Amino acid sequence: MERSPSDGVAATDVATPVGIRARLVRADSTVISRAMRGLAGTSSLLIGALLAGMIVVVLVGVYSRYVVNDAVPWVEDLSRLLFLYLVFVGAAVATYDASHVAVDSAIRRFSDRGRAIARFISNGLTVAAGCLLAVHGAIFSNSIAWLRSHALDLSAQWFFASVAVGGLLMVVYAMARPLAEGETRPGRALATLAGVVAATLVSVAEPALEAGGFTPLLLVVVTFVGLLLLGVPIAITMLASALTLMVSRGGTPLEVVPQNMGVGVDSFTLLAVPFFILAGTLMERGGISQRLVAWVRSMIGHVRGGLGIVVVLSEYLFSGISGSTTADVSAIGSVTIPAMGKAGYTPALSVSIVATSAALGILVPPSIAMIFVAILTGESVGALFAAGFLPAAVMAALLIGFIYLRAPHWGLPSDSRATVPELLRTSRGAVIPLLMPVILFGAIFGGIATPTEASAIAVVYALGVGLFVYREIRWSDLPRIFVGAAKITAIVMFLLGAASVLTWNLAHEGLPSTIARGMISLSSSPLLFFLISILLIVVLSAILEGLPTLLVLIPLLLPIAEQFGIDPLHFAIVAIAAQGIGVFIPPIGIGIILASSIGRISVGSIIGPFAPFFGILILGLLVITLVPWFTLVVPDLLFTR
Repeated sequence: MERSPSDGVAATDVATPVGIRARLVRADSTVISRAMRGLAGTSSLLIGALLAGMIVVVLVGVYSRYVVNDAVPWVEDLSRLLFLYLVFVGAAVATYDASHVAVDSAIRRFSDRGRAIARFISNGLTVAAGCLLAVHGAIFSNSIAWLRSHALDLSAQWFFASVAVGGLLMVVYAMARPLAEGETRPGRALATLAGVVAATLVSVAEPALEAGGFTPLLLVVVTFVGLLLLGVPIAITMLASALTLMVSRGGTPLEVVPQNMGVGVDSFTLLAVPFFILAGTLMERGGISQRLVAWVRSMIGHVRGGLGIVVVLSEYLFSGISGSTTADVSAIGSVTIPAMGKAGYTPALSVSIVATSAALGILVPPSIAMIFVAILTGESVGALFAAGFLPAAVMAALLIGFIYLRAPHWGLPSDSRATVPELLRTSRGAVIPLLMPVILFGAIFGGIATPTEASAIAVVYALGVGLFVYREIRWSDLPRIFVGAAKITAIVMFLLGAASVLTWNLAHEGLPSTIARGMISLSSSPLLFFLISILLIVVLSAILEGLPTLLVLIPLLLPIAEQFGIDPLHFAIVAIAAQGIGVFIPPIGIGIILASSIGRISVGSIIGPFAPFFGILILGLLVITLVPWFTLVVPDLLFTR
């Protein structure tokens, strides 16, 4: 007879082998769970400490260069070493708590059994990827032990061993997670192996697929789409797709995978990414966004549709400080959406304004997307930063004009005009936040500091403001903040590494040349190519959550753009703008989901009200596409290109 879970353990269970096995598995599960929590906690603290160490090392370099006037030669080597271990150990930590970026819109429709199978396949593929990185990462790092770093004279083995260490931890976390989550049946816990089997099906099925007319590239597309629909993390999907191509083609050593992953993230310039992420988090927690919004509201809140316009301008200002779209939505949305609700704005209208403002905010430097694109295209980070100001201003002006004209129709109220004492008070509160971009861009555009050094200074500035000036950050908050920023960094950088493997294989297969020939045969119009590229980036950014789209498509599309005579800098800015719009497409864009959650409104109910705002974004994108002057005038004045 069946019994409910609330009945407790029957006395007969203790005397039966089945009951004994169930209790032993539960006990083992508890032990494994505790061990994994301890290991994951230690790993988390480690990546937080690595991030803090990177900041200290870079600041030592800044001090030695600009204060003592005696540059320390080992700064770049040591910071890169710490960064590599942060990325790959952090990627393993993200495996433990299942925080890697994945597309889950399809598996939500699966049955419970279907979701369980998809989860096992995903976990198994993660195990397979970890095994690949651990084994072949060790082989590759040993093979380059003879190569030594410039300043520290360290063997390159120490740098690339990070890939093997991260892969090994990934295997441990992925294999132990089912038991750590409380699985009591070994069959289910070990079903992770099904994913490993699935990872080998490509090589088994490849001859049959080729006989059926599947070319290697088509096989990659099928693999990529299929794994995305199963909710496999995008980074693992990219690695599996690259391996599919390698197996289909044959003759490529597997050491190419850890080599490309390590090389893809081994850059001193990329250190600016975790620093800007950390600075944005510190500023969000430190009260900077609230003071910026209060200042802008006191200046123009009395204008028709003033509070909506305040959101746009505040987003523009904060984007120029935080560098992160997610930080923008969280910081500005959490302050302005409740305020708009109190002022009479509908929830859908409030969320639409915040989402649209954040979408264009990706063009306001410093932008993390710009740093990645600079690495992919070979453009300087400073030139990309300079190129983003005017296009963002154009899109912001269109949005402000739309809000101003539609305010009477929406029945939007206006604030009373601020008094002189109120203006002085809010202006004093905004001085410290506004000094941040002045220092940041003054250092970068003036050639005083590199973007990486400037971002480290931004961290110190934000930390000082939050701890000592506004005192809204406690010392006890810092470990959590540092670990959180390090984990986000590891997730996005692991994506970059996986994308490097995939794009290298696609390039080796000749895909860019194939696409170029197809585009040119279709039309010789650069505008048509631009429009097709924009459509592709916008749509895929909604599905792949933005950054992975740029990581895959920019290396493929940029050479074609150059063949059409399009300026690479102009193409990069338009691509970044398209990506920013894509992540806010309802109902699947991660940006619109986040904004809706802050506004406590369902994503489905935002589609209609958001449509005209989306139209404004597309109009702005077309304007900056058709008028390259907006992109190129500032960098041409500041840089020799």
